[in-house]
Amino acid sequence: MRMLVASVAALLFAVGAAGGGVLEGGVHRLPRGFLFGAGTSSYQTEGAWDQDGKGVNVFDYAFHRDGNNVNGDIASDSYNRYREDIKLAAELNLEVFRFSISLARIFPDGNTTHVNKLGVKYYHNVIDELLRYNIKPLITISHYDHPQALEDAFGGWQSERMVDVFVSYADFLFQEYGHKVTLWTTLNEINLHCSLVYNGMLAPGGNGDPASVYRCIHHEILAHARVYRLYEAKYKAAQKGSVGIGAVTMLARPNSTAHEDVDAARRANMFDGISILLHPIVYGDYPQTVRRTLEAKGRGCELPTFTAAQKKLVVGAVDFLGLNAYNGKIVAAGTQSSSGGSNEGLGALAGPLSDADVTEVSIGDQRPLLQVTPWLLRDAPLYIKEHYGSGLKIFITENGRSSRGAHLDDWNTRAAYHSAYLRELTTAINRDGANVIGYTAWAFLDSFEFDGAYGYVPSERASTH
Repeated sequence: MRMLVASVAALLFAVGAAGGGVLEGGVHRLPRGFLFGAGTSSYQTEGAWDQDGKGVNVFDYAFHRDGNNVNGDIASDSYNRYREDIKLAAELNLEVFRFSISLARIFPDGNTTHVNKLGVKYYHNVIDELLRYNIKPLITISHYDHPQALEDAFGGWQSERMVDVFVSYADFLFQEYGHKVTLWTTLNEINLHCSLVYNGMLAPGGNGDPASVYRCIHHEILAHARVYRLYEAKYKAAQKGSVGIGAVTMLARPNSTAHEDVDAARRANMFDGISILLHPIVYGDYPQTVRRTLEAKGRGCELPTFTAAQKKLVVGAVDFLGLNAYNGKIVAAGTQSSSGGSNEGLGALAGPLSDADVTEVSIGDQRPLLQVTPWLLRDAPLYIKEHYGSGLKIFITENGRSSRGAHLDDWNTRAAYHSAYLRELTTAINRDGANVIGYTAWAFLDSFEFDGAYGYVPSERASTH
């Protein structure tokens, strides 16, 4: 029996009817045309780490270097079992399936003139199989796992040379697959990816230098914008697709109505993934709150600046925001708290996740990363509407319950989770006018999680790794 992650089955139970069903009550109806599905990513599900000419990506390198035998070498083995996976997706009546393409499987050494034809054929097969079942592909061009060769050559996303490689790579994908694919996101969770990589939690590692984090974010924004303009000029008229950018949000609410806490939440949200990415794309620069806060610390030089030409390139370079949303947070003023405050986990990482100078307040006995906050799926779309306009489309590209040690048959808990979150989302759409066009649960299959391996939900294959 193929191991679907419990969230997907529970999600469909919560909705009541797969693929655009109705939650009880008119306000909770998913609108006509809303795309409903689930997602995966290449490293986390494909396995086949050295099969058919694939190159070594940054995770292959790091986990093998460290001697870690819990890795994505096999993962869900989707490379060899994609037909089985897609058949399951069809049986669940999913309308859209999100997956990523591995740069190292297409260009094994990162050189975009060295094409691995077997890798190219694999993704044709995946796309064709999805279309055979009338499932719409949503492709993430890069989900963290670029070739290690690019790190060795020039430091990966620390160098603007990575932008050129990424644009060439995207150009190849549009040319190869664009006549069959109309939904693309360029980079997954730019803000979190850069924060994790350059704080040493993910391959290739880093030294906790916040300037490195901001530099990575800057280069990825420029890469996205150049890819967007490329598609706009070269492919959009014929292929009629849309290109989005990916962020993860941990949007904040204040711990109290005190001015200091309200201001802390506002400041935290300017450092959040939504604003750190959308502010340049809508207004041409990072939020002034971010720049002023860093300047007050004597670190203003760490946040890059956009040239006039780059501002022209970046502004308006988005068709939709791909938003990964798991939990919001409650924050108080200051970096210390006498009421259960904590900056553990992601909040302790150097860069935008910690530079807002706020304290995250635990909700009950829940650890910050595992807090269940359904209001996030209403607050985040409304925050985007208020700050970046109602015309910007939003696609919820990841949402699901992460809990260490949970069992795959905890249907009631997961169904309640998805019901609560989807009720907030549909309220934002139907009552508040949020422009949300789709939702893909994370994850379709039991997968390797970068910071938790197979520890969030037991894997049927974990013992083989």
